[in-house]
Amino acid sequence: MLSIIILNYNNWELTKECVESILDSDTKVHFNIILVDNKSTSRPSSELLQYLESIKRLEIVYSTFNGGYSSGNNLGINIAVNIGSKRILITNNDIIFSKNSIDNMYQFLESNASTVVVGPRVLLSNGNNQEINLGVRVGIKEKYKILIGKLFKWKIFSKFKKTLYLSDYTFSKSREVFAVSGCCFMVDEKAYNTIFPLDENVFLYFEELIIGSKLYNTQFKTQILPTAKVIHYHGESTKDIKAFSFYHLVKSEIYYLREYGKAKSYQIVPLYLIRFLQYC
Repeated sequence: MLSIIILNYNNWELTKECVESILDSDTKVHFNIILVDNKSTSRPSSELLQYLESIKRLEIVYSTFNGGYSSGNNLGINIAVNIGSKRILITNNDIIFSKNSIDNMYQFLESNASTVVVGPRVLLSNGNNQEINLGVRVGIKEKYKILIGKLFKWKIFSKFKKTLYLSDYTFSKSREVFAVSGCCFMVDEKAYNTIFPLDENVFLYFEELIIGSKLYNTQFKTQILPTAKVIHYHGESTKDIKAFSFYHLVKSEIYYLREYGKAKSYQIVPLYLIRFLQYC
């Protein structure tokens, strides 16, 4: 069985569209949906709530506090593991699934024993590919290349950027990567003990890099599957809390580099200045 975990915070209409796309995706695999509400400050309309509660294969779980992305998803993951789900699909509520996308990911894991994480081709609402697929591991050196390249547009880092964001990737076949987008990915049960629970020390951002780091130097692989397509309304779930989001971006970045990148304090300090310049 496949468990699909959707994390919701306030944007109930987006969640409804996500659920509808799952139900309309012609998924042949037996699945259930675990909808985790991460202590929303707003309630859904009675009509919307009635619709969600009418779906027999959907369970709504209400968190007693908002501990962020990892904390909320861990609630759903615990339920999925306890009921014996063979695979878990974790998705943001601002994702729309295309036909057969879920089945394609499921069957890919079924047919590729060494692959334990698979991510779809993520498209933005304008049809462009989302630049999030990470072809290489990101440590402190790579982080500075990314930030300096963005700030000063130095062409010296263009080759690195091409490798990092797979700009040469044609999406003609699956490709192994360091990490896929945390907005939507499927995990095989072989990696449950390696990946789960998700690290709750990050509230938002860097979850995919942490997962990639946990799998690094193991026999397990992470791959992108272009035959599985989703549309990501990127930023919709955090558009009204930009300052809050930026704060957690920087906080998670520092935590990741220290705990998983083994960066020293003196290596991290300049990041604060760069991030300050970006925010201002």
